[in-house]
Amino acid sequence: IYGNQVLPNSQIVLDFFVEVPRDFGKTVHGFQDDFSGAVRDPNWVSVSVDQDLYVQTDGVLKIPTMFGNPNHLLYQAPGYSTDIQEVLVRMRFKTLAVSGANAIVGVAVGANPNTAPPGFAINLVFLNTFPGGVVGPHVKILNDFVAWGPEVPNFAPQFNTWYWLRLRQSGSDTTAGPNLFAKAWLADGTESEPADWQLTWAQGGRTGFAGIKGPSEGAETDAEVDYILIKAEGLPSIQ
Repeated sequence: IYGNQVLPNSQIVLDFFVEVPRDFGKTVHGFQDDFSGAVRDPNWVSVSVDQDLYVQTDGVLKIPTMFGNPNHLLYQAPGYSTDIQEVLVRMRFKTLAVSGANAIVGVAVGANPNTAPPGFAINLVFLNTFPGGVVGPHVKILNDFVAWGPEVPNFAPQFNTWYWLRLRQSGSDTTAGPNLFAKAWLADGTESEPADWQLTWAQGGRTGFAGIKGPSEGAETDAEVDYILIKAEGLPSIQ
């Protein structure tokens, strides 16, 4: 080895502190998936009027352009609470067309696979410029075929960048106030999870499964997920 010599018994302290979501290392009732296997967990079910176009490969779940509306990939394990749920996902979008309500990707709660069209849900999604709204990619809540909700303020996500999305549904009763809570933040390990919910919204009547929201109506989209955590009573105890 050439260069400066290291003195005997000397030490170098390296600090590799990385910001992680608040669930890290905790025991919860839930299901988590890093999509590292050769095939999807059998409890993942594509709920759509379109064919199943979600592809699991190379440690990510790929979400391509899709037709039909809505499109969801739902975790339909039997026995877990379909009323009170929380979803955390690490996601990035590589292509997101400027096409209003169709080029959207994100997470879903309260998705009912038995509706017609199937899979109406509450969603927290990335979308590009929306008519009359924010110019450029942003994050917004959507109640399928009912209404658009609030969007994360002062947040401008970028292409080819990983982000965390967290969406919670605390039941379908809104008489006591908001029942939907959401937040979004950078997922490169440099940014801590926001302490408070960035969005709250009251929307009743939705119960069902949790999972991933895909695009619709052929809007050009290319997105990936490399981790998801679904928390709900009735799911196994995991860390």
